[in-house]
Amino acid sequence: MLKEMLLNFFLILIPLYFYPFILKSDSLRKRQVFLGIICGLISIVCMKFPIVAGEGFIWDFRWIAFLISILFGGAIGGGFTGIILVLFRFSLGSLLSSLNVLIVAIALFVFFLPKYKKFQFEMSSRKLFLSMIYSAVTFVFVILAIAFQFWYEGNLIVFSQVGAFVLTLMGLSYLVAMSAFCLITENMNSFYKLREAFHQAEKSNVLHELSALMSYDIKNSLSNMKEKLYAGQKETNPNGILDDLAHIEDVIDKYSEYRRSQLNMEEELNIHTEINEVMKLLLPYSKTKRVQLNFTITPGLMIYGDRLKFKQAILNIIKNAIDVTPRGGEVLIKAEDAKKDVVIRIKDKGLGLSQEQLREIKYFLNHLHGNTVGRGLLVTLKLLEAMEGNIQFDSEIGKGTEVTVKLRKHDKNSVTENVKWKFRKDAAAGSK
Repeated sequence: MLKEMLLNFFLILIPLYFYPFILKSDSLRKRQVFLGIICGLISIVCMKFPIVAGEGFIWDFRWIAFLISILFGGAIGGGFTGIILVLFRFSLGSLLSSLNVLIVAIALFVFFLPKYKKFQFEMSSRKLFLSMIYSAVTFVFVILAIAFQFWYEGNLIVFSQVGAFVLTLMGLSYLVAMSAFCLITENMNSFYKLREAFHQAEKSNVLHELSALMSYDIKNSLSNMKEKLYAGQKETNPNGILDDLAHIEDVIDKYSEYRRSQLNMEEELNIHTEINEVMKLLLPYSKTKRVQLNFTITPGLMIYGDRLKFKQAILNIIKNAIDVTPRGGEVLIKAEDAKKDVVIRIKDKGLGLSQEQLREIKYFLNHLHGNTVGRGLLVTLKLLEAMEGNIQFDSEIGKGTEVTVKLRKHDKNSVTENVKWKFRKDAAAGSK
């Protein structure tokens, strides 16, 4: 019996092997059909290798496969699995048993289908809890159907001799199988969401990064050329060159301003909500690094800015803190009110930065170039600049680093005035 139970258990986990291929499909309908067919085939194999307990009492995990197809595949997934399951049972013969399977399939489909949409939007812990409850409900449906068939055939005494141990074992096996599938699925979902979030953030910011880097490099070169030409002006006067360079620099400034305006999707942001979403994205990554994330956020903190830029900047900082923190360590995130600003502090317990490294970072923040500072910091700084924020580093060797981000607190009146001022400015520029 144990051998057949383990076989059924591992059969239930087979859809997980196809999960990456299911997610690759852009069509929800195709994903549901694919899941429904896989679960239907699994239910057939489960029926081919049943678990035998005593005389005449046979059971398997076909109904767990059916439950999975409904909760994760909706009406289409559950429909395909149900049709495959029922048709195969009719092909085996025994009209009474086949009708019994048909009735149970219809009952489970009608009972669980309304719960499909809500189940999809539940938190992982809630999904795990519900999967245990739903597997217990499925077990009750199946036991009642089996008991009815034994009664109808006049073999109720045989059913009563099965014993509480076998029934308990059957119920627990349903619960364990469904819980394991749900738990592994949610972990896989978290991983794929994290990976997709990184890809989307990179794609969304690629134009902003390129324009920022291009503007920085060209403006730096132009500034050097202007200095040399100004120095040479004492002896000769290059007609119009300085004016042309000034015009080019102005064009670059306008292009950068245009790109910022195109990428800006400013709105009211709740700090707790946004950071909590970033933490969810980074949680699987921190677990792989064995770094604990702890955060404390004052309720009600609001800023006005671009959601994607804010999340990308905070994600960059926290991810860097995770990378430098040793295994078993922790990263502390704290957000608090500071009069007109919202202050966010990210503290790691890594090796820390030397005074020379801190000076290099400070020089970089003031001049936007340096030898030891990477492109990631430039991107983060540009994202914060676009939201009129700033960043500060404090560190000590052996004690870690604390990064402080300051952003202007949301004020509806100040936002309205800024919009009006910008409109008047643009109107005045257009009238020239």
